[in-house]
Amino acid sequence: MKKDKGQEIMKFDNLSDEGLAELTQLVNALITALAESCKLATQLEESNVKVKKYSETYIPEKLASLGLEQIRLKDGKKIIVEEFYSGMIKEDDRPRAFKWLEENGFGNIIKKEVHVPIRRDDLKMHAMVMRLLSEAKLASKTTETIHGQTLKAFIREQVEAKNKKLPWDLFNIYIGKRTKIT
Repeated sequence: MKKDKGQEIMKFDNLSDEGLAELTQLVNALITALAESCKLATQLEESNVKVKKYSETYIPEKLASLGLEQIRLKDGKKIIVEEFYSGMIKEDDRPRAFKWLEENGFGNIIKKEVHVPIRRDDLKMHAMVMRLLSEAKLASKTTETIHGQTLKAFIREQVEAKNKKLPWDLFNIYIGKRTKIT
């Protein structure tokens, strides 16, 4: 499916002025759409910051200054300020945080997860692992999956090898073209 660069150059040399003008218009339309998309993403981010400020700062502070926790406005809207809790442990702080939890009697909230990748056709290994987990009375779950990049590579290989038995509808195969501007 690869083409000789000489062929591409010949094709380029054979393009009409009209064809190049249309291509230029399409590329410019793509550039405009990309710029608009970036602008909208920035606006969404800024809007989300505003929502957070109003929801978590301005309105709670105003209600507190009025001595209220909730109010019903004239238009029927009910405004309530409720507490919420959030937290996260930074990767660098995990050992200390986990140690603190364990030393303070909260170690039970720390869960260990075990992921064991097993090839689908290695049924003996799968059965052995599942038996060991069952004997240890550990809940386990088996899922079968194909990594997205693995599936794409497989499809590409099969299409390029012209595999007529490949079920396109089953794999929802789509071959398209994408423009990249650098």
